Amino acid sequence: MLTMRNPIREAGSIARTADVVLRSQMVSMALLPSIGCEAEMQAQQRNLLLAYGVIVHDLRTVVLELARIQEKEIRIGRFSLDMEHDVNGQRRRTRTEGHFHVVLEQDGQVSITYVGSNGFEMRWESPPLPTAS
Repeated sequence: MLTMRNPIREAGSIARTADVVLRSQMVSMALLPSIGCEAEMQAQQRNLLLAYGVIVHDLRTVVLELARIQEKEIRIGRFSLDMEHDVNGQRRRTRTEGHFHVVLEQDGQVSITYVGSNGFEMRWESPPLPTAS
């Protein structure tokens, strides 16, 4: 049986997978438990991203503020990111630093936003929780 492969489709699939893996790493690094906690990307995480074509030279986060506003927990922190990745088939290096904020709702919903110094932005929201029937 002859199987035809579409390299453009495969490249797009790899890029989307890399984006999901990078986002999941950034989400976990923003959910540090207390003020002053720091996270740095480890070799195992770097190797996972490398398998999808993303080279992370540095990714660090630190929580600076933690507050409760009404029924929400808010975390604010700083991050720095230095990575190489493909954008529309072109290799690009992204170096940025900025802030992130996390909103943890009482019902368990989570939203995270990273905003960098050069226009870099990453947003993530947890999937909606199932409703009781």
